[in-house]
Amino acid sequence: MTTHTRAAEPVETEPGVLTDLPRCRSLASSGTSLASTTQEIPPEVLALLVLPDFDTLTSDQVRGAVCVWGTERLTTETSVDLGEQTGEAGHWWPRACHQHAGVRAYLALYAHVALCEPCVDDVGQCETGRALSRLIRRYRR
Repeated sequence: MTTHTRAAEPVETEPGVLTDLPRCRSLASSGTSLASTTQEIPPEVLALLVLPDFDTLTSDQVRGAVCVWGTERLTTETSVDLGEQTGEAGHWWPRACHQHAGVRAYLALYAHVALCEPCVDDVGQCETGRALSRLIRRYRR
């Protein structure tokens, strides 16, 4: 069993459902360099990560200076690029901290497996399941 000593913050993962997610933490002090590009995350997988509504974000979150799911300031080394997004408000460039990207990938895989017949037997049989599993392994630490 893993014990988490970090404080948690309630986050709405589905409409009306709050989940306690760990707060963002910087990996810069640990010397870890895991810079990401959107080419590593397929568009169909990015869609499953469920970005917050644009109207709920701060200007720093919209421009990618702060994690879209938290309050951690981001650098190239501590961020996961979630691609350029377009909407009624125009273009925006969300990024996430490694921890929140991993947690969101886990939540997306959990929801995906329930609806995907190949994933029920073996996540490795589904391209989306494999991509989400890779994100979890890479960022959920």
